[in-house]
Amino acid sequence: MHKRWNIAEPLNEVQLALMQKISSEIKCPDLIAELLVRKGLTNIDEINKFFHPDLSDSHDPFLFRDMEKATERIIKAIKDKEKITIYGDYDVDGTTSTALLFLGLKKVGAIIDFYIPHRMIDGYGLSLSGVEQLKERGTNLIISVDCGINALEEVDEINELGMDIIITDHHNPQEILPNAYAIINPKVKDETYPYDKLAGVGVAYKLLIAVYHKLNLDSNELVNKYIDLVALGTIA
Repeated sequence: MHKRWNIAEPLNEVQLALMQKISSEIKCPDLIAELLVRKGLTNIDEINKFFHPDLSDSHDPFLFRDMEKATERIIKAIKDKEKITIYGDYDVDGTTSTALLFLGLKKVGAIIDFYIPHRMIDGYGLSLSGVEQLKERGTNLIISVDCGINALEEVDEINELGMDIIITDHHNPQEILPNAYAIINPKVKDETYPYDKLAGVGVAYKLLIAVYHKLNLDSNELVNKYIDLVALGTIA
């Protein structure tokens, strides 16, 4: 299979001057300074935050327009002993997202299960066969991670079968969105969350933090407990 290489254009004069300024001020090689410029990091404060991130700088998860609705539904499922199934994906982002929500919700008493589709049999994302399996396994609430934003037919089937679905995803949506109970995706049109570069596991993490907040369990210990999974899924 032939691969096409996309070669970056050389830096212009303004970018070159900025690269040299960054290299001088933070005492890094020109190559690192060039990469920072190409990422759009143009001042020292931004660069310092990039190299020294702090969770306190992250955005409030309730800036997502459907977050309130999503957390209330999850907490209701926990209290009513409904079965929640995390519908994941087979790549690193999808598996870490699945593990994150499975472990995080199990810790607060959820009746929890997970489903990872078979790459060769089911393909990517929600599938009708997968949805039917979850119904047979007694699922009441599905939470998709790293998938689902364009699964119109599958979400309609979920509704027909009497289940609810909360979609968490970071992929680009089509013009028409699925008829899900709630959608948490920073790339949805008119979404109020200010940062659209989250990985799938980042979106799932925001949901977990919001649930913990609603349950008055958002201590640093609990919120940071699964941060290794967030890091792994993000860099993958």
